[in-house]
Amino acid sequence: DFFNIIILQRGVLVKVEHYKEYQMRGAPHYHILLWIENAPVVGIDPPEKVCSFIKGRITCHMPESNK
Repeated sequence: DFFNIIILQRGVLVKVEHYKEYQMRGAPHYHILLWIENAPVVGIDPPEKVCSFIKGRITCHMPESNK
């Protein structure tokens, strides 16, 4: 199972809430809420610390469409 192997066994997440749904054609998808260990808290920690934490861990890459 994806969550047991990839998410939970890595050790950085404190708590994971998820459930699997199936779309009309039978394709599964997940709804996920993750708690990351030692993450700064919005509204408690300075905004700069929260932004730095997020920027250091969340990435996005859009492949070039002509390749």
